[in-house]
Amino acid sequence: MKMKKLIPALCMLLVSAILLGTSTYAWFSMNKTVTAESMSITATSANPYLLISETETGTFDTDADAMVVTPAAATALKLVTPLNVASNIAHYATLANKNNDPDPVTTTPTKFTNAASVLWGTTTSSNPAQVQDANVPDLVGGTGFDNGTLANYAQVSELWFKVAAPDQTGTNLHLSDVTFTDAGSNDIADAARVLIVSETGKYVLYDCGTDTMTGDTTSLIATVNTTPQKLTVYFYFDGTDAESFTDNAQNIDDAVTATFEFQID
Repeated sequence: MKMKKLIPALCMLLVSAILLGTSTYAWFSMNKTVTAESMSITATSANPYLLISETETGTFDTDADAMVVTPAAATALKLVTPLNVASNIAHYATLANKNNDPDPVTTTPTKFTNAASVLWGTTTSSNPAQVQDANVPDLVGGTGFDNGTLANYAQVSELWFKVAAPDQTGTNLHLSDVTFTDAGSNDIADAARVLIVSETGKYVLYDCGTDTMTGDTTSLIATVNTTPQKLTVYFYFDGTDAESFTDNAQNIDDAVTATFEFQID
């Protein structure tokens, strides 16, 4: 009798263990999103003659006031990762190949050359550091085949730079300081990334969780003159981060801000 009572208890324990094991898989399932209602990215100038605008033909700031890039209210983002920026992650060659071939062909992308050639991918995996061990990312974005657009995965903004006068030409536009603030206890905020891409193939990738920058940290734009030049800014939650698992799929309802200070030599 005791053995009969013990068997259901063991079964329940086994079920509980399975549920626990499957509830923390990295990368959200396709219907899991993070809503960033109060995320703001601010770009400031460390030089009084370095001017910033959110558009090429907009008003350029003349006194280095902050230019704010704020996602729309209740912006829901799925997990994603850039495939050809800091590393080259293989993806399915074509949608037809993925769907119809029993042994789908993958292709490894080459490094991006500008913002338009950055490739993005999404998948599911039980190990965020090894997303391709059992799963190959689907492409997302304008040329992707995941039935979604990049807007479902990343907030994309532009920053334009120029100097105030021809005799004030600057060199080596770069990030001189970054301040990231998470006002709440949002674990998923550690998976937030800000990728800044130039039109000449340079980039800086800021990891909000570790407060570190990688990439071309000394020069994003070689020469800044009176002709506006663009940097494209992507805010996203990276699926390869250790905090990117299902149990962390929650709204970011506390203030999260990142302030980027740009400088020229």
